[in-house]
Amino acid sequence: MEKDILDKLKKPSFSTPEGYFDKLKAHLEEIPGKEVEVSTWQKSRPYLVMAACFLLSLIVGTGILKMTTGQSVSDADQFYYDLGYADLIPVTYADPSLYENEGAAELSSEDIEDYLIATGVSVNRLAYSETLNGK
Repeated sequence: MEKDILDKLKKPSFSTPEGYFDKLKAHLEEIPGKEVEVSTWQKSRPYLVMAACFLLSLIVGTGILKMTTGQSVSDADQFYYDLGYADLIPVTYADPSLYENEGAAELSSEDIEDYLIATGVSVNRLAYSETLNGK
């Protein structure tokens, strides 16, 4: 019984009909060649789809940023102004009141503190500078 099973395994289970490949070549030669015309639309469609996906992701990303920050793109100036007061960007605007007193001999520490407060320096930083100066 084992020999029967082994003999069956050695034989191919599927076979092609005799003369199949000879007839196949003749059949393939009978099929007419078909030329496929590709229009301009079909050529440019992948690029247009890619551009549309990019624009869609840009619009969705902008919408998400607007919803999470609560500010629109037109509020950019206000955003940088707020950053200056948040002490993230050092403010270096010159106060015109300092230049009005050109004839003054020396500025008082109160004038300097008023200038620093007006330009957005935090009170913590002023207190820290006073401890460094020994006041």
